[in-house]
Amino acid sequence: MDPLSIASAAAGLTVTAAGVINGLYKVRESLKGAPDTVNAIITECKTIKTALAHLQWLVDSENPIALSSDRMPQLVQDSVVDALTSCDDTLCIIATELAKVFKGEDSQGTTMGIKARARYVWKESSLRELLNLAMRQHVAINTLVTLLQA
Repeated sequence: MDPLSIASAAAGLTVTAAGVINGLYKVRESLKGAPDTVNAIITECKTIKTALAHLQWLVDSENPIALSSDRMPQLVQDSVVDALTSCDDTLCIIATELAKVFKGEDSQGTTMGIKARARYVWKESSLRELLNLAMRQHVAINTLVTLLQA
């Protein structure tokens, strides 16, 4: 994947991460005393979003110190592609789980109905697993950003 494609993929994932973060804010606002899991996933998604924005900047052709294909070893390019794909999968799964929680809810509402609260409690253990996945994505992307800056 060339740097322009990496920048495009990172930009798209930044938007996806923002959507997931907004959904998680909705959960947090709807639940009084939101569980630590929700706050932790918000933090991880914000960190991933920031790392993706930095990755995008590193390969952006308008950046005077941008990395070109010849300055980025193929192994690193392949690893970036793998990390972006895995990050996309993780963010989509989180978004899907949030959609399941809010199924049938008024999207403009500021509080969760009883059914959504019950679905959240039911899904909380899977959200904890997704938190672990998000943490791994965060580490992988930050590691690759560090390698690209070296």
